[in-house]
Amino acid sequence: SSLIDRIDGGSILVAEVTEKSWGPNYLRFGRGLSSDSQANSFFNLLASHRWTWLNSLGAEWRNDLQVGRNDRASTEWYQPLTERQRVFVAARAELTRDPFDIYDDDGMRLARFRREAYEYGLDIGTPLGTKGEARLGVLRGRVKLVNDTNLLGQAIPLPDVDSGGVRLRVALDALDNLRFPRSGYLGELVLYNSERALGATDSYTKGSFTWTQAVAHGAHSVQLGLSFGGNLARNGDLPDYEVFTLGGFLHLSGYKTNQFTGSEMSFGRLIYNYRLSGPTLLDGSYVGASAELGRIGESAFGRDRSELRRGFSLYFAFDTPLGPVYLAYGRADSQNQAAYFFLGLP
Repeated sequence: SSLIDRIDGGSILVAEVTEKSWGPNYLRFGRGLSSDSQANSFFNLLASHRWTWLNSLGAEWRNDLQVGRNDRASTEWYQPLTERQRVFVAARAELTRDPFDIYDDDGMRLARFRREAYEYGLDIGTPLGTKGEARLGVLRGRVKLVNDTNLLGQAIPLPDVDSGGVRLRVALDALDNLRFPRSGYLGELVLYNSERALGATDSYTKGSFTWTQAVAHGAHSVQLGLSFGGNLARNGDLPDYEVFTLGGFLHLSGYKTNQFTGSEMSFGRLIYNYRLSGPTLLDGSYVGASAELGRIGESAFGRDRSELRRGFSLYFAFDTPLGPVYLAYGRADSQNQAAYFFLGLP
C-alpha cells in the first residue's frame, strides 16, 4: 500500500491486492461420528462444493452431499440480481433420507422408518448485512415413510404424499466460533404453509424458531439455547412426516437420540464451558456441563409424551484437525443415563 498526495493537501491510501491463488471452485469435507453406551452408533460423511463468480453479478453454484445416518444431496443456483447483491433468487433441489424411530415409554425402540423426501423450489431473498439472509420461496416435492424394522406386530399405514407450499426462512449467524462460541448469537425462524392449491396432500402451517446466545468472561463461557416449534394454524396436529424430535447428548442428555417425537416442541438448555488450554492453531480444550428442559406434544402415531423432561451432562471436549471431540456422561429423568463419544458437532 502507498499514500498519494492530493492537490488540496489531503492523501489517498492506495492498496494493491492480488487475487487468491485458489478458486473459483471450493471443496470442503467433513465427518461426524457418535457412539453411546446404549448401543447407538452412527456416522455421517459430508462434502461441499462451491463454484463462485459464474457471471458479472456474482452467481454461485452450490452442491452438498452427505451419506451415513442421514443421507442428503442438494444443489442450488444462487443468482444476485444487482451489482451490489442486495436481492437474489435461488433455484434449488434436494433429496433427503433420515431415520425415524418410534420408542415405548421405557425407551425401547419399537420401529424404525426412513423418511425419504425430495423437493425443488425457487426463492427470492436479501442478505441481512454480513450476518445472515431472509428468503421467501415456493416449493414442490414428495414425502414417504419406508418401513425399516417393526416390532409392533401390526400394520402401520405409511404416508406417500405430495408436498407444496410457501416457506419463509430468516437466518442469522454472529457467533465468534461455531465449535466453542464465546460471544455472539445464532438464530433461525422458519414458517412453512402447506397448501393443497400448490399441490400438497395436507394443509398445515409449521413454524420453528431457534436461538443461541453466547457470553464469556476469562476462561468461563455460557451458552443459552431456546427452540420452539408447532402447527401455527391450530387446526390439528402436524402430519406424522413433519414432527419434531428431542433426545440425545445436549438435546435431553441421558435419553436416546431422537427418542421423543411430536407435533409440538419446546426446549431450552444452558451450557457452561471452562477453557483448560487456550487456542493455538485450534480451539483448545474444555470441561463443561449442561442442563436441559424439553417438552414434546402429541407424538407420532398417537403416542402422548407431553410431560416436561430434563437432561444433564458433564463432558470433556477438545478440538482436533478432524473436528471437536466430546467425551460425555448424560443423565435424565427416570434413571435414564448414557456415556457418549462424539467426533464433530453434537
